[in-house]
Amino acid sequence: MEANEESSKNKEKVKSLLLLLQTAYKERDEARDQLQKETICAKEYWN
Repeated sequence: MEANEESSKNKEKVKSLLLLLQTAYKERDEARDQLQKETICAKEYWN
């Protein structure tokens, strides 16, 4: 019984960590896209 409870808690922790990781990847990708856009704008401005 106790092992099942611990297993369930661990599964929930893993789910939470995966959601955090997914959010971090999304934020990273959005930041990269924004940087690319700004880099293109800067190149056009200075040329």
